[in-house]
Amino acid sequence: PPHQFTPMAALPEYANQTISLMAPSKTFNIAGLHNAAAVIPNPKWKQTFDRALKNFHLNSGNIFAITGFTAAYQHGASWLDELLVLLKANCQLAVRMLNEFCGVKVRQPEGTYLLWLDFRSFNLEPQRIMEVLVEQGRIALSDGRSFGRQGSGFFRMNIGCPQWMVREGIERIQRSVKYLAEITNAD
Repeated sequence: PPHQFTPMAALPEYANQTISLMAPSKTFNIAGLHNAAAVIPNPKWKQTFDRALKNFHLNSGNIFAITGFTAAYQHGASWLDELLVLLKANCQLAVRMLNEFCGVKVRQPEGTYLLWLDFRSFNLEPQRIMEVLVEQGRIALSDGRSFGRQGSGFFRMNIGCPQWMVREGIERIQRSVKYLAEITNAD
């Protein structure tokens, strides 16, 4: 991939000052297992962390979750490779289809299966855009405002699904955009 994630813990000067939290939930689509891990190289910090987990009765997971966690990381590489091929194809399809018509801008994401769609060119309140998406396109996207004021006018689309769903979702957005163009030109 063109973008590579470098964890802070991989940098020797920061490793002992870092707590890395990870979970297979999104990568391997097993969020329902509710399992995660903490990697804490600093023994003092680890002891404090372990004590806090114990105080909140969070220091043990169920065997099903632990088994799923272990299996995902030990045996899930080929599945993940296939998923990454699908996500890349879905992303290319979505970006191409969205950029074919005016009004919505989208960029290639750096490391996620969520696209940020920019609807700001319509100069409408995000709530009105959401209403049009739902009523005209029969599609619900995540409102960017949940990420703060800077997210206003942006919507997130999940492309971590079969390609036919991505295509159908984009077609629904296209219907909505045609309607948005009509109502903004009428004003």
